[in-house]
Amino acid sequence: LKADGKTVNGFLCPENNIINLATGENRQFLYTEEMPDAKKIGPYWIPRKAIMFGERAARTTADYTFIDEYGKLELHEQGFYPLLKEIWHKNNGIVLMKDLNSKPFMERFGKCKTFSLTIKNRDALPDEIYKEMEV
Repeated sequence: LKADGKTVNGFLCPENNIINLATGENRQFLYTEEMPDAKKIGPYWIPRKAIMFGERAARTTADYTFIDEYGKLELHEQGFYPLLKEIWHKNNGIVLMKDLNSKPFMERFGKCKTFSLTIKNRDALPDEIYKEMEV
């Protein structure tokens, strides 16, 4: 997208980190030890400061906003859910989620194009998504 002159913001969360897509800044997102002011999801703790980092990354003006991901916290209106409510209709939003979360997402935010991410297609999926976008 950037090569085509488009601006992007938001964040991706590979492994235990969170990356600001506009700046490249990288921080730890998931912790295995209990932390104050953190939400527990499965075996991990997500501190409020990590959520705030993602919120700041997604609130800047851009052509496309990436949110990774709409997961268990967001299903319970926590985590990045308030951010999504705030910005969903302002930019071209691209939200990563598991298939099981797509129906609740569309019920809350409206119909949107969805892509299924699997181990088999994960390397080819970015190109597939890019072809669907109006660039």
